[in-house]
Amino acid sequence: MNQPVAKTSFLNTVRGAYRLARPYGRRKLAFVLAVILAQGVSQLAGVASVLPFLAIASDPEAAMASRVGEFIVGFTGISEPRSLIIVAGLISVTALVLANIVNLVSVYVQGRYNASLAHWLRLQLLRHYADLPYSFFINKNSSLLIRAVTSYVTQFSLTIVGPLLTAIASVCTAAMLILAVLIVKPLLTIVGTSIMVAAFCIMFLLLNPRMKANTNKLKRVNNTALIAVNNFFQGVKPIAVHSASDELIESYSKHSLQQAHLQSQLPIFGSLPRSLVEPLAFGGVILYVVYMTANDKSVADILPTLGFVAFVGYRTLPAIQNVYAAVTRVVTASYVMEELKADLDTPVNQHHDSLSEPISWEKQITFEHVDFRHASADEATLRGIDLTIRKGEKLGVVGTTGSGKSTLVDMLLGLHLPTSGKMKIDDTTYGPSHAKAWRQKIGYVPQDIFLLHDSVIANIALGVPSEEIDVERVREVCRIAQVLNFIESELDEKFETIVGERGIRLSGGTKTRIGLARALYHRPEMIVLDEATSALDVATEAAFMKAVFEISDDLTYVVIAHRLSTIETCDRTVTLENGTVQQIAHLPDKHTKGRQ
Repeated sequence: MNQPVAKTSFLNTVRGAYRLARPYGRRKLAFVLAVILAQGVSQLAGVASVLPFLAIASDPEAAMASRVGEFIVGFTGISEPRSLIIVAGLISVTALVLANIVNLVSVYVQGRYNASLAHWLRLQLLRHYADLPYSFFINKNSSLLIRAVTSYVTQFSLTIVGPLLTAIASVCTAAMLILAVLIVKPLLTIVGTSIMVAAFCIMFLLLNPRMKANTNKLKRVNNTALIAVNNFFQGVKPIAVHSASDELIESYSKHSLQQAHLQSQLPIFGSLPRSLVEPLAFGGVILYVVYMTANDKSVADILPTLGFVAFVGYRTLPAIQNVYAAVTRVVTASYVMEELKADLDTPVNQHHDSLSEPISWEKQITFEHVDFRHASADEATLRGIDLTIRKGEKLGVVGTTGSGKSTLVDMLLGLHLPTSGKMKIDDTTYGPSHAKAWRQKIGYVPQDIFLLHDSVIANIALGVPSEEIDVERVREVCRIAQVLNFIESELDEKFETIVGERGIRLSGGTKTRIGLARALYHRPEMIVLDEATSALDVATEAAFMKAVFEISDDLTYVVIAHRLSTIETCDRTVTLENGTVQQIAHLPDKHTKGRQ
């Protein structure tokens, strides 16, 4: 999510927002728009009810003699002026109250749609991330992805979808109110509305370049600030040991200060036009009064119309300002939508779990002339790999840092496909449709054991709903991993003990054993130990590997290691160097070696 922010127009942002919201449901959006239309009509009815009241109150006899007055008298049967004023006032107040009730309903409907859309979009984004290729995450900072789900979706809802709905409602309301005045004073309405709209448009065109520049800067600063604070919390222990907190806090302070400076400008963009247009609108009313009195019109003659126009203007100006403020908020937040859209447009994983095709494994795994190169790399990580892993054997893989061990493991796990060559399971060439079935046969224990901030049992049965966890199976795999006694005697809440973020409350050895228990829970056919014992001392490692190899003679073991002592009891060892197989050695026992 580090690509430059595109220069996005307001209309393109609207189209992009609709594209993101459309799958949530067109009918839901249509219902919201229908309620917004009803809101506008109710505002028209409420405002229209004010003019008869003002006319009757200023000159009851003349008002009663008019067509509208005759209709009211005939409809109500009231001919006494004072009573008619009271009735007209009650009708006007009732219409305004009903209009405000409809307005509240509209606000609720918009808010509910907005919140529900955000919930749906967060889940869609997470599901999309789950379907992306593993290589996508290699090149991404996890804090930016977390922000996309937890923050950007909320911002999209509050600063793009919400303002757009507000703008639609305000346009509808303003249009209805202007229509009411247009019927009474056409020329005055056309001139006044044109001046106000032109003033807002000119201000937008003048401020728009500054808003876009502010948006681009704010996006970049937000990214760097988030990474800085994430680094602080991810490295609490080494930061404390090396007394590095002051430097990191100072680094974050610079980003935070830039954020504060840029964010302080945002309210000005939305509020400045109203500060200039309000005096203009009030000046127009004054000019109208001066013009009418200069043409021998008394204040009493123009008072009903003047009061009506002033009342409508009082309701219309905020509506037009809301439209302008909504447009500015959408423009300044357009980068949020662009980044969400960019991630959602990323091609999904070739290993999509929904493409589930069974795969049989009875004999061996074969790598035939396999090359692999990361999309962003200039050189291949693996080159010309020819290797056979026999089912039921213990295979050790050694090599220096950067030799390609981790990439080979990732390919074995089905996270990468060969750039060229084939990986075959028995006689079947492994492909995307085999991903789910193949991974179910593998138990994986990495060097850095990932643990949820959750209970021990939830971490061992990772991904299994709590009501479906087989407790006896959990205890069995913990016994095999030699961690059952520790859990049941040392932990206060036993299997319900919360392990802390990334298992911070547990020792490295305990986390490794919990990782092994997790790998065994689903009864795999192959165990992959990816430098899982590198953090253990030699004696503990020897005891751990002895326990692992005694689990079952039917399991296949692939052990990635730096130390030769880790793999001394394997059947064969493979030595990798610079992405190629340098040696395959048989170990009938720890004292003899041969060459294949």
